[in-house]
Amino acid sequence: MFPSNAFDGLILALLLICVVAWPTQWLSDRGNRALRIVAVSVIILQLMVDGPRPQLLPAYLVALVVGILLIANRDGGKATSIRESKARLVQKLARWTMVLGTGVFLLVSALLCALFPRFEYPIPSGPFALGTKDIRLLDPSRLELYTEDPDDHREVMVRVTYPAASGQESNNVQRDRAHSDLGWILTMLVPNSVTPMWGAIPTHATVGAPIANAHAKYPVLIFSHGFPTGTPEQNTVLIEHLASHGYIVVAINHSFQSLGYQFADGSIADLSVLTRREQSLGPPQSPQQLAEEESIWTRIAAATDATPAAQAELVRKAAATNPRGTTFNSMTHQLISEDQRFVMDALNGVLQTDPVLGAHSDVDRIGVFGLSAGGTASVVTCSADTRCGAGLNLDGFQPLLLELPPLERPFMHVSSTDEPYRMYPYSQSTAPSYFVHVKGARHLDFTDAMLTMSAVKQIGLLGPIDTLRMYALTNHLVLGFFDRYLKGRGELLDQLQKTKHPELAVSFK
Repeated sequence: MFPSNAFDGLILALLLICVVAWPTQWLSDRGNRALRIVAVSVIILQLMVDGPRPQLLPAYLVALVVGILLIANRDGGKATSIRESKARLVQKLARWTMVLGTGVFLLVSALLCALFPRFEYPIPSGPFALGTKDIRLLDPSRLELYTEDPDDHREVMVRVTYPAASGQESNNVQRDRAHSDLGWILTMLVPNSVTPMWGAIPTHATVGAPIANAHAKYPVLIFSHGFPTGTPEQNTVLIEHLASHGYIVVAINHSFQSLGYQFADGSIADLSVLTRREQSLGPPQSPQQLAEEESIWTRIAAATDATPAAQAELVRKAAATNPRGTTFNSMTHQLISEDQRFVMDALNGVLQTDPVLGAHSDVDRIGVFGLSAGGTASVVTCSADTRCGAGLNLDGFQPLLLELPPLERPFMHVSSTDEPYRMYPYSQSTAPSYFVHVKGARHLDFTDAMLTMSAVKQIGLLGPIDTLRMYALTNHLVLGFFDRYLKGRGELLDQLQKTKHPELAVSFK
């Protein structure tokens, strides 16, 4: 899964030799020039083939210095002695100061490359090749709540990944941008228009590939990412896995709820609008309310033997201490749910003319799932919309879920924790329902951050569970669930229940 990082090491080594050889005269003038040409050429090759990598940004600055030296044709100068002029000594000190400074830059790049190494997405295990396309959808029935223009209507982009005919050209492969290496961190620091291609990662899906004709129609899965720093690309591995097994996956980029959203006119969705939106809902928590909330959550953590209903009542009391935050979260989940239902409408409307979705999407077999806030919204959608044939929630919970009517459609809740209140929607369901606790997992383990942040497990953002094992379990759970309730094939779920998996605690009703 993790390719060699020797390319990064070669770049750093060449640049280090270049800057050290300049004042030390390790090489002849001709040798210095040849080395600089090689180093600059390797950097240019890396930028052309691999694209800019955030980890190498300090190294790129060093390469700029090397390029300037090459153009200026500066050599190391003649050997100096203590009797030479003060001007010569100053020049020598300046050279060594540059060596030390560029050395620090290269060390920073080396550390970043070690913490965030190159990686590749795992090859999907299904029998189908993959195609993909991005589609812009405009909802004329809903006004956009997050812009100042009163005439703006809700707009979302969807990335469709689908079973494709095999034998496609690989030079038109989709590249994931917003969630790549350090790109997702930098996107929070600088405008999205600056960072989209930094460290872009090739996927296994070919843009515009013809859909596979093995089946007349394929079940449709609608996916929603987390909030507010999520993107559909953060679950590329899972989405590709599902599509390779015969699903059309429509991943929504919820505008103003995600990183990396760019409208058709080139404007960028500014996440700062979320703060202004929340502030408009009323005053923040008072110190007394915050202390009361912390006290209630302490009681919840201690009440491990409580019933889901008993803990749920405590969660309601905790939510009541923060009315502005609770209202804002509920509005967010309702908005994401409305986007999901809008995509269902589009499948029966404007998307019927689409060459992929129109003829091949089975609108009678629709599944809805999501991560974090997207998972919470999936519960909202499936509790209200009968078009949801089955739903799945990856580690999403908010007090809003406690107020929903019992689920009447098959549903699976997959959680990084086993607090009883998390099981409340499961316990109230009147349809086939699963609650799966993945031991050793944390919230980000349900995303592709397992790859991008694999070297920093120790800081606590990722759990101790093995990366490959986590991928295998998540893919198995999600595919097995939708196979049973959308395709009528229960082999994977049956195998799950019969096989002992020490990482999983599975409840079923």
